[in-house]
Amino acid sequence: MNQFSLASQVNLHIKSSIFHVRIIDTAEGLGRSKLNIEATSPSSLPTTFQFRHSYSPIDQVILPTMSTGKFIKRPDSSVRDEKLKKLDKLIAAKDAENKALDNELKKIVVPQKVAEKRKELISKLTELREKQANFKGKRNTVFAQIKEIENQIRKNIAEIQKSSHKQFKTAQDVDNRVKELEDLIGTGELRILEERKYAKEISDLHKLRRDFGGVEKLQELVDNDKAQIESLKKSLDFGKELRDEYDAIQKELDEINAQNKTINEKRDVLYKQKKEIYAAKNELYGEARKARDDYEKEFQKFKNLMEQQKLEQAQMEERTQLNKQVAEIKKSIQAEQARKDSPAFAYEIDSIHSVISVLDPSYVKPQPISKPSVAIPWNTSNASSSLNKKRTINRQIGTPNGEVLHKPEETKDIKSSTAFKKTASRKANDKAFINPEVITRLADLKIAQPTSNEETSGTLESLKEKLAYFEENREAEAERIKQASEATLEKLNSELAELEAKLSALGPLTE
Repeated sequence: MNQFSLASQVNLHIKSSIFHVRIIDTAEGLGRSKLNIEATSPSSLPTTFQFRHSYSPIDQVILPTMSTGKFIKRPDSSVRDEKLKKLDKLIAAKDAENKALDNELKKIVVPQKVAEKRKELISKLTELREKQANFKGKRNTVFAQIKEIENQIRKNIAEIQKSSHKQFKTAQDVDNRVKELEDLIGTGELRILEERKYAKEISDLHKLRRDFGGVEKLQELVDNDKAQIESLKKSLDFGKELRDEYDAIQKELDEINAQNKTINEKRDVLYKQKKEIYAAKNELYGEARKARDDYEKEFQKFKNLMEQQKLEQAQMEERTQLNKQVAEIKKSIQAEQARKDSPAFAYEIDSIHSVISVLDPSYVKPQPISKPSVAIPWNTSNASSSLNKKRTINRQIGTPNGEVLHKPEETKDIKSSTAFKKTASRKANDKAFINPEVITRLADLKIAQPTSNEETSGTLESLKEKLAYFEENREAEAERIKQASEATLEKLNSELAELEAKLSALGPLTE
């Protein structure tokens, strides 16, 4: 709300309650004016307030309240909005700085040809890295193959060494020795023992010559394996070629970077400044988030307090209503207990005696029956309690003819009043003068009032008949009233226990 205007509709926070108000009129114009405001809440009737208030402009009007709750102030969103507005300006300034740096970066650039050459070299280096990565996997496979072949070579060489003779390394050596021995034997110059010795040696050499056939096969395998190893090692030379090519390209790229060092340094400085701007913006965004979060927390707290107060107010209203119902039921129980303990027809009998004593001065009135503390209904069929309606008790008396008598508010000793003394002194007159109070009693007893002294005897007879009826039926009526009262009291006590249980369930009253 910025300001009030005549007949405007506004909401007022009246402490814990929100009232819908309507300005009825003003008296003194703008500034400080006397306003008549009609305020209505969902739980109350329209209420009119008159107060003086300076209302141009105002945020809220605090009026006296009939509620016991505390006023809960709504969080001020203007503080948050003002802070966010300042932060937005700072962020906009950082964006402007960042844009200026971007413009500077566009000006500080490497020549296009150099940039393209540099890009080309970087692309080649990337390809070489991929080839080296692939070759690395292939090289590991080659090394595994070489290791396996070398193991096989060592195994074959061991077999060769095991099968070979110390004196003869090859099969040709064996053949040469056999030929040499045969030539000696062929000369015929050897003695028989020498000839036999050489013949035996030739036989052994032939046997050794057969073993050398397997050795030659093993040697051939060894030679083939060695050749395969050499071939595999040559395939690894491709890795060296890749390294050499990579080093050459990297050297050329380094030369270009050295030529562009000044440009790169300037760009690095600008990028560093941009990074600082991004960090500062993040801090500002963090402050903005914190401002929003703080307000949301305060607003949530405000909502929780409003809900809590609303709940407490509802509980208080419920407690008040329950206490009111408990008081009404206790009052009804007290009245019903008094009715139960009161003598039957006490009011009727006392009224008859009082009227007779007025109409017949010679009549000696007996001691009055104790009056009940409250009016007691004669007809108890409708004597049950009602929790939502005011309990009204009328004195209704049954008569022999089914008539109903209504008891007035007060019972007085008619004969003792001054008016009745005057009435007694006038009984000598032909036309009877009857006090209004006597007329009321006769009307309650449903007996016609005498209009003359001659009719007094008939009235006395009617009174005596009713008196006899009441005295004769007093005990029966008392028993009937007792039974009806006990049933009513049982129902009232049950209702009272239920209400007290509800009160207990609400818990203690909080401050």
